[in-house]
Parts: sequence; C-alpha cells; structure tokens
Amino acid sequence: SLKCLKKPKNFPKFGTSASGLRIRRLRYLDNIFIAIEEIWLDSSAGALNLKDLNDSMYQVYQNKLGIWISSVEDRVSVKHVPNWAPKSFNIPVKTLAGFVERFGWMNSQHAVEYSRTWFDCNKAHYVQRLR
Repeated sequence: SLKCLKKPKNFPKFGTSASGLRIRRLRYLDNIFIAIEEIWLDSSAGALNLKDLNDSMYQVYQNKLGIWISSVEDRVSVKHVPNWAPKSFNIPVKTLAGFVERFGWMNSQHAVEYSRTWFDCNKAHYVQRLR
C-alpha cells in the first residue's frame, strides 16, 4: 500500500516535512514470505504512485524522483509484530520477530527515509548491502 500521511508523533525525527509517503509491502526471498516492511519517505522528496513501486526502492527514488540515497544507518534488534501484519506473515501479531530500523540520507543533514522491517529469523538472516 502507499498513502501520504502525517508522520506519527512517536517516530524519530527525519526529513523536513510533517508528512510522508507510507509504503507497506511484503518481502520475499526465493518465493518464501520472510518480512513485512513499512517505509516512510519524507514528503519533501516528492510523490509516487503505487504503480511506480518495485523491489528496489532506491532505484525507484532515483528514476522517479531524481534522488539518490547515499548513506544508511541500520539498527537491528527484535520488536513485536505490528497489528497491521497480514496473517500470511506466519508470525502472529504482538510476537517478537527480527526487526530492522533504517534511516536513509541523500546529500543533506536530514534523513529523507525511515523504514521498519520485521523479519522471520527462522527463514532469513539480515544482510545489508548498499552499493
């Protein structure tokens, strides 16, 4: 899903706008459902349509918005699965799961992207690559 929303008050500070594009998606590895992801892109970065999205969000940002994520910071821990998780995630809501919190920066002092990913650590390991 993709919606333009006001940023939740309990979120860390990122970007310069009070709103952002919220993208929620399912993630697969070799046709195995392994994660749910919620990406927030600061509204100052531009607008996207659902049809613009594909597996590589950074490629979408570059091709559709003309921005390049030049650095990221990931924080890996565990967190309870959110209420919006689909039943197909196989980890029940409010159960602890692997969790990655990411901030993405362009060439500025403010992170333009904030994302949260819950993953099934019995099916996948966290690996981060930014090339």
